[in-house]
Amino acid sequence: MDTSKTKGIKHISSAEYISRFVNTYSTAQFKNAMVQVYDYQNHSKFLKTPTTLFRPDYNYVIYLKSGFIKKQLGTEMKCIEAPAVVFVGAGHVVGMNEVSADPEGTIVVFENDLLNEILSRQDLLKLFDINPIIKLNKKTSPYIGALSDLLLHEYQENKPDIQIITPLLQAMFQKLLSLSDRHFVLSQSHLIALRFKELVYRNFVQEKSVSYYAREMAITENYLNRCSNQILNKSAKKFIIEVTVLQSRILLQDMGKHVAEIANELNFDDPAYFARIFKKVTGISPSDYKKQILNNL
Repeated sequence: MDTSKTKGIKHISSAEYISRFVNTYSTAQFKNAMVQVYDYQNHSKFLKTPTTLFRPDYNYVIYLKSGFIKKQLGTEMKCIEAPAVVFVGAGHVVGMNEVSADPEGTIVVFENDLLNEILSRQDLLKLFDINPIIKLNKKTSPYIGALSDLLLHEYQENKPDIQIITPLLQAMFQKLLSLSDRHFVLSQSHLIALRFKELVYRNFVQEKSVSYYAREMAITENYLNRCSNQILNKSAKKFIIEVTVLQSRILLQDMGKHVAEIANELNFDDPAYFARIFKKVTGISPSDYKKQILNNL
């Protein structure tokens, strides 16, 4: 997974996640290990929602057996109903807006080194970038649930055995790959769209024109737009704007910064123009967004 640190977007470790978003009296089960497995029902009881947006420096998978979650995945807010599995890669922008009462499931947290051992690069892209939400059914959910229960049971041992955990995790991923069409081959359009996303996350503060990214990739603007519309379901320009607004939402979480300062940080000459773009994407003004955050503190 891409762990390059985009300026201004906070990267946090799994330990930081626990300290920031989970009430402290529930952290006794936390272990700073290569793989961590938690009961999602217990975890959600202590989760302080909505969370601020952040970029984890770890990967995680949520198996949702029952209930629902409303989760920010990149530029989009997703309402995910059980049974389902959600993949989040290190460096992706995420946040949790809402969790239903008493959801059932498991959350598995793991580092890049382990992930690279058990999945190919193409399979990583399929699960974490192309198809990060997999819907399950009455037949497949118990299968994934059984593997999740075994992972949780082993993790709760006094000395969890990574030699047991790794094959269980690999079996889960292989099953989920089969559900997401493991024979699917990434097309040139997929590769271009994914490369475009990576470039935008790295350069959007200074570069907001489609022409810049087309030049960097040595393709025409029309071809870039065609790939973006086909794979990302939006034009290249719209994606750049949405990423910029997403970053501004992160910066707006700093109560000490004025909207004009944030507009300047994002390289907007006119704060009013920034405010119009923000409202067009989110439906509210930057000032009202700051008030919402303050009310949720």
